[in-house]
Amino acid sequence: MQFLFPWFLAALGTLAIPIIIHLFYFKRYKKVYFSSVRFLKEVKDETSARSKLKNLLVLIARLAALALLVMAFAQPFIRTSAQEKYAQNQVGIFVDNSYSMNALSQDIPLISQAKQRARTIIESYSNQDRFMVLTHDFDGRYMRMVHQEEAITLIDEIQPTASVHTLNEAYQRIRSTILKFEGNHPMYLISDFQRSIMDLPNLPDTLVKSFLIPLQSVQERNVAIDSAWFESPAQWIGQPNLLKFKIRNYGDQAIQEARISVIQNNQSKPLGTINLAAGESKIDTAQIIIDRAGWQDVQLEITDFPVQFDDKLFLTFNVNARLNVLVISPSVANDHLLTALQSLPSTIVAHQSLKNVNYTSFAQYQLIILDDINDISSGLANELITVLGQGTNVLLFPGPTADIKSLSDFANQAGAGSYVKFEKKNITVSSINTHEFTFKDVYSKVSSNMRLPSTQGRYIRNKGSKGEENILTFPDEVPFLSKIKVDNNALYICSSPLQSEWSDLSRNPEIFIPMIFRMALNKNKSDKIMRTIGQDEVIELNQYGRSSEDIIHLKSKSGDDLIPQQRTLGTRTVVDLSQSIKAAGNYTLSLKDSIIGKVAFNFNRKESDLSTLAEDQIKTIYGSNFEVIEQRDTAAFDAWFKNKQNGQSYWKWFIGGTLLFLLIESLLLRFWKI
Repeated sequence: MQFLFPWFLAALGTLAIPIIIHLFYFKRYKKVYFSSVRFLKEVKDETSARSKLKNLLVLIARLAALALLVMAFAQPFIRTSAQEKYAQNQVGIFVDNSYSMNALSQDIPLISQAKQRARTIIESYSNQDRFMVLTHDFDGRYMRMVHQEEAITLIDEIQPTASVHTLNEAYQRIRSTILKFEGNHPMYLISDFQRSIMDLPNLPDTLVKSFLIPLQSVQERNVAIDSAWFESPAQWIGQPNLLKFKIRNYGDQAIQEARISVIQNNQSKPLGTINLAAGESKIDTAQIIIDRAGWQDVQLEITDFPVQFDDKLFLTFNVNARLNVLVISPSVANDHLLTALQSLPSTIVAHQSLKNVNYTSFAQYQLIILDDINDISSGLANELITVLGQGTNVLLFPGPTADIKSLSDFANQAGAGSYVKFEKKNITVSSINTHEFTFKDVYSKVSSNMRLPSTQGRYIRNKGSKGEENILTFPDEVPFLSKIKVDNNALYICSSPLQSEWSDLSRNPEIFIPMIFRMALNKNKSDKIMRTIGQDEVIELNQYGRSSEDIIHLKSKSGDDLIPQQRTLGTRTVVDLSQSIKAAGNYTLSLKDSIIGKVAFNFNRKESDLSTLAEDQIKTIYGSNFEVIEQRDTAAFDAWFKNKQNGQSYWKWFIGGTLLFLLIESLLLRFWKI
């Protein structure tokens, strides 16, 4: 037998009080004179013996009553054999603090109920046990074992978070930590058990005893703006830019006339209303008119209650005032190429001779075109590889008398393989890849009579180590135009020279003009107009002439100014925002008070689906390998869990014993006459 509050046994010292009273109790007698005391002496001896026996029995009853009362307050119990296996418990507790836990049950938020249950669990163990408390935040301070008092402090500090992990991730994180230490290994998962995060391993675990503690609220209605995207890969000033967005009703009731609005650069504009059946999703369109170049902040919003964390969707994107394209030629640029480039909207074309290349200007161009280059020097090759990593695309047209070795050296450096030979052959392109970005959504339909490029000569090249995608392909599967990814950008390689005597590509505007336009637009296509908190939190930026002492700042619209983790990798600066972003919104990245970028973060839409597994469903699916604790109100749970945790409790029996001995004492004093 053990005691929940063993320190209370110190009160057993009070047993000395009735003993002392019994030993030192003296009764004052009155003298009475008799002529003969023989008969009185006989009566006295008999009475004295009976009195001593009575007093002894009363003393025993009092001592027993007092001892049982003290032990009752010390909470006696007997542990089960499993509990006695180890002296120390290594306890893991997961508290779901996602936004869905803000829902109410009996007018109390689920997160508050979860924290109270976690406190009850911790307090039911002893001071010798150790605890790991984990939430969706996965912060470093949670990744360790702590003592009872610190564990309760961690529970008290829990706040709702935008981060969301699956229950299996939480389970595995706790399991790997508590198993590092010897002892019993109980684990408690307290959650509303949303379907979107339920992926627990439904397998027996002989090392960890796991308990599922479900908390469920009244089913709330919820409408969310799930995602948004532009129809066009680039946005233009003064033109309608079509923004598509998806809205979904996650509730089991229809939604009527929910108001939608768009806020662009702090100016709000209503978009109308929308009706959604239960579980229905719709795609709608908003026209975004841009009146200036630079970074644009857009916010889509829908009116919904009571779940509101997913009613706003934040977007940000950069609009270039113009596209800058550089043409590098051996001497004079191809006239057809220059004419095609100059016909593109908002495009500025620059030309440099191969003998007078200004390497320092490369970073300002969205696209660099190598126009029939016969020799690529090592210096030019290195600069092209560098600028590919900084956000510029490169299009290579090799010259008809190109040095195979110099072409191969550059191609190998870019991961595009090596050149084998140049062959003279009349051949026409047979297929166009409309799934790749260059020609995606350019044509409503590719007809059989579309004129595709033809050539009188081409270079044969082995494929390299990096993934290569064919855009225009000959009938023999040799690529006429292919794309090789280099860092965040692309190297486009045409197998034929651009000169008219070798290829008619430059004289085919149906193919050539959209091709070079999309290649120029492709510069920043990896930039995301929206990101998710807890994901997509690592961003790569150009150096912007940054020295090791220059610090990039992250600023919110509310005025918060943070310094995120940042490090330099070659010509790029990697910024880690995982510890900086806690709230949805548009954020500015600045260096020396200059804006170098913007990012938009939104809450994870996993939490938008409020559907949960009912208690009977949890038991059916996981009951064989997890102990599912039935739902109770807070007071009932506290009493039930403490009784369960402490084994078989006997305090009520001890109270009963106390009352019994007090009754015996009363009976002895009342009915035993001396």
